[in-house]
Formats: sequence, C-alpha cells, structure tokens
Amino acid sequence: ALYGRERTDAFLSSFGAACSRLEKGLSEPSPQLGDQLQDLQKMLTEAAAYLPPRLLHRAQEDLKRLRAEVVSSQPKKRFAFTTKHSGTATSSEALEPLKPVHQVSLPDKAVGLRHRSGETLHLTDVDGRPLELDSLEDCCVTVHGNPAALFATRLSRCELRCGPVTTSAFVEHCRDSRFWLACQQLRVHGSSQCQFWMHVQSRAIVEDSTGLGFGAYDWQYEGQEGHWRASGLDPSCNQWRQVDDFNCPMARSPNWTFLKDDPDNSSPVHEQTS
Repeated sequence: ALYGRERTDAFLSSFGAACSRLEKGLSEPSPQLGDQLQDLQKMLTEAAAYLPPRLLHRAQEDLKRLRAEVVSSQPKKRFAFTTKHSGTATSSEALEPLKPVHQVSLPDKAVGLRHRSGETLHLTDVDGRPLELDSLEDCCVTVHGNPAALFATRLSRCELRCGPVTTSAFVEHCRDSRFWLACQQLRVHGSSQCQFWMHVQSRAIVEDSTGLGFGAYDWQYEGQEGHWRASGLDPSCNQWRQVDDFNCPMARSPNWTFLKDDPDNSSPVHEQTS
C-alpha cells in the first residue's frame, strides 16, 4: 500500500497522464472522450480524501477545463429539468414565476445547471453521473437521485437539497446559501455564510471559509431508500459532528459552528471533537 507523499505522487502521475491522453483525443471527437472524462472524475473523487487542499483544487480546475473542452468538442444532447415553486424556500420572495420546462445543452456524461437566477429547479435524471451546479443566484434546487459526485460552485442565496451522493461533494465560492447533502465526504472551499445539513461517512473539510454552520441531514423524499442503496452510503453512520478546518489545524476554529436550531444537536456551538 502507498502512504502519504507516495500516494499523492502516484495520483498526480496517473491523473496527469490521463489528462494528457484526453487532450490528445480532443482533435478527433468521439464518445470515448466522455468515458475518459468519467474516469478522471472517478480518480479525483477517490483521491479527494487524502490530497492536500491546494493539489485537490488544482486537479479540480484541470478537470473543469477539460470538461468544458469536451463539451465544446462533442455533439450536444438535450437534457430536460422541470421547474416549480417551492413553499419551503427561505428566499421565496426573490423567485419569479417560472415556465414549466427549461432545456439546456449538456455533455453526454454529465448533468448540471449554470447561470440561472430566481428559479426553483427539480432534477431527477442524475443517477451515477457527476452533477455540476455553477453560478446560480436566488435559486432553490432539489435533486431526487444518486449523483456520482457533486460540484457546487458560485452559488449565491440558494438552497440545494440533494439525494445521496456516491463519492464526494465539493462546495466552492458559495455564499449565503443552505445545503442538504449526503455524501462520502464534504469539502468546502472559499465559501461564506453557508449552512449545511449533512450526512457524511468521513470528516468534513473546510478551507478559506467563514460563517459556516453544520447540522445533521434531515431531508426525506419518496424513493430515497433506493438512492441510499445505490450510493453505498451507510444511513446509520453519520459523522456530521466531525469537521476539520485546514486554516486552524491546531486550534478551535472561529469559522464554523454547529447549528443552534438543529434538533439533533446536543453539543454547544463551537465545540469541535477530534
């Protein structure tokens, strides 16, 4: 088995070689590009638990760049998601009347939403696929399904309720938003004033973030049991109290708290267990 630096070096070598192979194939678009992208995604999510934060962030940026290049090189398919009003949204005053169905163009191997504002969105066709949400404002998003991984970037004043995620959930550069997430691991980077109700199998990771709150995942919906089984997560094992702030590795972090109104929270605010 590989440990520490050896494991990181092995990942960087394999990931870099896979990126190079994909880049070479961009000149002749084919369905295999989507498979290669999926393989890269799997490599990254499996390594997320041990990669140093800055190396993880760099690999994420490389993957996002390649995903965009694959999107532009391949024929698009139409992906439908429904929109509806939600009575539970705290920002409901900001939501505008919506058309019943919107259409967006997405690559064959991924699903996602980008550049949406003031909408209530419901996604279902996500099972086994990476889900990317980028640049959303004043939106309420519900995901009934089992994504392979979740990437939430630049969400502002949003609510996201998501079914069980097989691997990791990555939240970057989000603010004033609320998340209900069940995943193998949650990683939060560069975010502020966000609340998380989470079900995680390993410690949540926080970096360069402030004003975060954490509580236990309590969202339920019809058909959720099947998504739990497909995800491989253990519903009885929730490490939501375990949070590591990489900016305060040796001291109590001022950047996050336990949510005071969490019904399962018997620990004082700011208490951090090791």
